[in-house]
Amino acid sequence: MKFFRKVADERQRLEAMRIASVTVCIAILGLAIAIMVQLFVFGLSLAHVAGEFIIFFVCLIYLLIGFYRYGIGDYRTKRGIKSVFVYCFVIAFVFMWIGALFVYFRSEVPLLVILRYFGIAFLIIFPPIFGGGVLIDALARKRRTKLATKYTDDSN
Repeated sequence: MKFFRKVADERQRLEAMRIASVTVCIAILGLAIAIMVQLFVFGLSLAHVAGEFIIFFVCLIYLLIGFYRYGIGDYRTKRGIKSVFVYCFVIAFVFMWIGALFVYFRSEVPLLVILRYFGIAFLIIFPPIFGGGVLIDALARKRRTKLATKYTDDSN
């Protein structure tokens, strides 16, 4: 007698995977927000948020390895330079803007000075993020073509 057996059909399994995917995204976003709030609002040191950093980066690395292994990126958008640019731009912009707002509310520095530093930091941070995104996209494409040739039907 099997105690654990599959009782869900394919549709139910796909819906469960979609729910799990959204849950993981919410958890990673929650960790990022918790880290920023603890660092910028409460003024804690990196030693106080080391656990959150470790979990955050282990989750991100696992996601990247999993996406590369199966040759996928996101099932909502078509992969390419345009989508990589948009994703990287939004990620860099949001995190730099949140950091600029935290600095503005915690210090007596004028808003224009903070916005200037925000722009400079964005120009420094965005190219490495975009380069990493392009590299990951290229590796995923290469892996996807390798998997496609591996699983083709050669009976014809």
